[in-house]
Amino acid sequence: MSLDAGTRIGRYTISRLIAQGGMAEVYRAEQDLTGGITRPVAVKVIRPEYSESSEFREMFLDEARTA
Repeated sequence: MSLDAGTRIGRYTISRLIAQGGMAEVYRAEQDLTGGITRPVAVKVIRPEYSESSEFREMFLDEARTA
């Protein structure tokens, strides 16, 4: 499930795919801040087949908290 450039997810606009692995994909994106300011960020997206696993979601959230 690759996201196309220009796809919006909340306050993030996808620019391009950076990397993909067996369980997730990482994208370069722009985060919209107040006053029309944006900043570059990385957005990691769980592959759909893993999104239903509560165990995997918890591991994903633990990784985000650590980062």
